[in-house]
Amino acid sequence: MKKLIAALLVCSLITVSFASCNLNSKKKDDSSSKSSSSESADNSDSKSSDKDSSSKSSDKDSSTADVSVAANDSTIDQASTEPATVSTEFTTLKKGQIDKSIVGSWTSDDLGGATIVLTKDGSVGAKMDYSSMMYFSNGKLMLQGKECETTFDGSKISATADGNDILVIERTGKSDKSSMDGEYKLTGGQMYTSMAGSMPESTTITMNIAGEKLNLSMNDLCTYASDNGTIEVINDNSHLLTTSDGNSVSTYKLDGTTLTLTSADNNVITLNKAE
Repeated sequence: MKKLIAALLVCSLITVSFASCNLNSKKKDDSSSKSSSSESADNSDSKSSDKDSSSKSSDKDSSTADVSVAANDSTIDQASTEPATVSTEFTTLKKGQIDKSIVGSWTSDDLGGATIVLTKDGSVGAKMDYSSMMYFSNGKLMLQGKECETTFDGSKISATADGNDILVIERTGKSDKSSMDGEYKLTGGQMYTSMAGSMPESTTITMNIAGEKLNLSMNDLCTYASDNGTIEVINDNSHLLTTSDGNSVSTYKLDGTTLTLTSADNNVITLNKAE
């Protein structure tokens, strides 16, 4: 239970996207870094030939490292986007074994404003109000107060910054050019790419736009079963409720509208029923 949805949402989604919107500043930093490396190489020319040769080799390695770091700052490591493989079989409980008393939406101060959703069919989802960090205004995506280039054709919204795709979302309902309001599925851009590597292929990410209000939902993040005080989670690629292997067996206690979860290593998290 150590890795919560707040870390996934804020770090994986907003940080990557905002970094793209500020790509120009990163390029300036990279330029300064390269200039510094060049000056270092020039200074090494006054040394002996042996030291000079060693210095050049070192500078070359350093330059290569700088380029690698710069590339990682502005692009997504494609290897990290491959979905992880974890167990899809229950070991303690049975698939479909659900305690209906804990089905619903749960929140906590520890979740950073996010809500965990336990469904009656055994899937785990999450949702969060993103309006304070990103929203649409006058036909443009506003990200941390910065306006991004945005196109809208009634069915699809695409937003870019500094030549980089931020997001592509497609309306789930009928096309409507008169308003951006509605539900959309996230299908592309750096937001999508950055999240894909930590989620199973069955996961869908949707955004609901209502004026300048934007809510993000992630459905089918993982699967759970619960009964008689025991909850088992499997296929948790995002490590929302599990440790590194994506599977866990924990205990739970329901007291009115308070749900307390205790992991095998005695990590306790208290959730409150969302209104």
